[in-house]
Amino acid sequence: MEGMRQARDGALLIPVLDTANNLQSLQRIYPDGTKRFLVGGKVSGGQFIIQGQPEKLVAVCEGFATGASIHLATG
Repeated sequence: MEGMRQARDGALLIPVLDTANNLQSLQRIYPDGTKRFLVGGKVSGGQFIIQGQPEKLVAVCEGFATGASIHLATG
């Protein structure tokens, strides 16, 4: 997915963006499932958009892992 990266320690790095697509924080999801946000980063109002198919419904959810699960289940 666009914007995500993998850190050297295996963590998934997910940008937390504001409505103008400016970076406001960063979430790290480690291989063991631990989730951490950047210390001092703003999380409130943040977003990460997982692009789908234009003709499909839009799902709004809290958290990347939930969004990724919905995307995988629905395409």
